[in-house]
Amino acid sequence: LLIKGNYDLALRFVDQLVRSQRDNSEARHVAMSLCDLAQFAKQLGDIELQRDLSERASREDPTDPWPLIQFGDAHRQLGQFELAQDAFYRAGVCGDESSALLGRAEVLKDLGQVEDALKVYDRCSVLDPTDIVSRNARAAALAAFGRLEEALASYDAILNGIAYDPVTLGGKAQVLRDLGQTTQALALLDEVANAFPADGITQQMRAEVLRDLGRYKEALAILD
Repeated sequence: LLIKGNYDLALRFVDQLVRSQRDNSEARHVAMSLCDLAQFAKQLGDIELQRDLSERASREDPTDPWPLIQFGDAHRQLGQFELAQDAFYRAGVCGDESSALLGRAEVLKDLGQVEDALKVYDRCSVLDPTDIVSRNARAAALAAFGRLEEALASYDAILNGIAYDPVTLGGKAQVLRDLGQTTQALALLDEVANAFPADGITQQMRAEVLRDLGRYKEALAILD
């Protein structure tokens, strides 16, 4: 119903779901369902609905940090940075310090406070050295601020410690493209696409690189 744009009926079903789960399960299950729906709303590009559903999830289970992480993420995407930082702080208090720090770092990046953002990303890595999400985010932040060689080195460092990660490889390919190394970028994206043929993001990046190379028919075929 959300995909079809029938929001009134969809939200009535959400209300019914919440009432049913309140009667038959626990608050944490209600919050999980609302978080799932909030994430789906984000995928549809409806950030305000993501915000509203994640806020509702947090009210159902105030001890769960994940609704607050989603709530903060929605505020960040809406440019409401103080509210985002407050939500991430509360998520850290609830126990998810790693995700809370990552959210704070993303806000600092959005605000252009690159050095402060990098310090918080580094704290994420210290907190959990195995977390490649924050390391990828740090590399992406370096690329966003034009520090391409540092970003490339960061992606290579991540790849040295893991067998394979499509997000890292995609990020590295984008940096190679920004550096003008389009042939190398395409080769890397071809590798990821062969391993994950259903990954639409990788396929779109391939089309963009093929367009850069003037291979328009191939790019169009991928987009079609």
